Amino acid sequence: MKTFFLSAILILVLSYLVAGQSAFLDPQFGTGGLDTMKYSSDSRDEEPWEIVLLPDGKILVSGKSVVQGVTNPIPGIVRLKTNGEIDKTFGTSGVSEIETEGLYSDLRGINVQPDGKILVSGYFNGGFGIYRTDDLGAVDLSFGDEGWSLPIICSHDAIEDLAVSKSGRIAGAGYSCEFNARFTLALFKPDGSLDPDFNEDGVFISQSNKAFRTFTSVEFQSDKKIVAAGYCNSASDPFATIIYAVRVDSTGNPDAGFGTSGEFSYTAGYMEQLSDMAIQKDGKILLCFNKILRLNSNGTVDNTFGTNGIVKTTVNTDIININNIELQSDGKIVAAGTTNKYFPGAGSSHIIIVRYDQYGNPDNTFGNNGIIITPIGNFDVYTRSMVLQPDNKILVAGVLYSSALNRNRVLVARFLPNLPTGTEEMQPSLSKIITYPNPADDFIILENINEVTEKLSWQLYDLTGKKISNGLIDSDPYTIYTGNLNSSIYLLQISSNRYKHVKNLRIIKK
Repeated sequence: MKTFFLSAILILVLSYLVAGQSAFLDPQFGTGGLDTMKYSSDSRDEEPWEIVLLPDGKILVSGKSVVQGVTNPIPGIVRLKTNGEIDKTFGTSGVSEIETEGLYSDLRGINVQPDGKILVSGYFNGGFGIYRTDDLGAVDLSFGDEGWSLPIICSHDAIEDLAVSKSGRIAGAGYSCEFNARFTLALFKPDGSLDPDFNEDGVFISQSNKAFRTFTSVEFQSDKKIVAAGYCNSASDPFATIIYAVRVDSTGNPDAGFGTSGEFSYTAGYMEQLSDMAIQKDGKILLCFNKILRLNSNGTVDNTFGTNGIVKTTVNTDIININNIELQSDGKIVAAGTTNKYFPGAGSSHIIIVRYDQYGNPDNTFGNNGIIITPIGNFDVYTRSMVLQPDNKILVAGVLYSSALNRNRVLVARFLPNLPTGTEEMQPSLSKIITYPNPADDFIILENINEVTEKLSWQLYDLTGKKISNGLIDSDPYTIYTGNLNSSIYLLQISSNRYKHVKNLRIIKK
């Protein structure tokens, strides 16, 4: 079992790099709203897959680590406390590592049964499988075969997503068969055995004539019917993807009252793969594939939503990839993803969160016209999963990539649903300030100070968080002496008292 720990220095760096860039980050979570973590001291990369909120407010994150000298990735589950700290009562020092006997495995879905037991699914040694732990992360030997339920469906299978009913039954959706993947949905009893009352053998396989077919999301409706959605390649157009959904009853028969003979399909653009789904209280279904498409409860397109049933968010010409959706209790829709919007001194990919009203219009009470974008220093961030707390705080898990180190880390961020009272967002003119040279010898020069109408000050920190020097910026250009500094990386913070925000810059001293 590998030791799980927080990367304290990286968190410290992030706390300075992100300060003032998003007033929506929750200061009561992690460090300034952020947690970053790694599974082991000798790991090469870590990647999260899905984040889940427990009834007591604790947080589970499924994912994997790549360890130096180990051929295949090691899947595992992490548990965080409500404030983002590692919960060391879970597993070993906060992580439950899944033993796969050295064979290639990859986690996908994660969910929790009513009794608190934890289910994870994915690609386990080539199998369509589910693994279960108790509430403390120890393997549950009473589930399936010593903690594993691995029904043999084909030679190459995976469960991409899990749903759990109020009775504890488990719906697993994904694909089966090695060279001709097919939409596959299985229903398990709470103990991990296939339910023989579901399609006779517990498995529903769509015979839809499509190329490379996989479900990526599954949900139980309140009437016990199951909706599974995914995507497939278009057989006629190599630059199109088919978004596909099916609804079956509790016995595994296609629901004739949904779509066409229980099926719905929509031709989307190139590489627009279904990534998430949500079912509203009124039975309408939201399908997320970069765009958001809403269906009526009968499987027809809801033309009252967005434009002809579809919402696509744009910010000028910037690329926006929306891959997660959640529903607030008031019916508002929250979506999360990634954007390449340019920010000086920042990475090339950032977290974007969008909130819509029930008709698909941007919610102007949230962020900037319904949108918040959060650069994390000069790191690239790619969102993987999102979940809403009961108080509508937004938890996002994603990959934090450092181009300098060529490594991935797990990032968990928590956002506030509304801008805190008395907080103002960053004045855009602050971004016009430039610094050079960087790397520096004896001086750092700041220019375009006159673009900012407020009085500014500066603070210089080392990587331990110790303040090295500070001063008022009273000229344009302005010079900061660095000749007395050792060769290292420093954090320069430029502050505006009136707007209560900062600009943060990484300074390299030769």
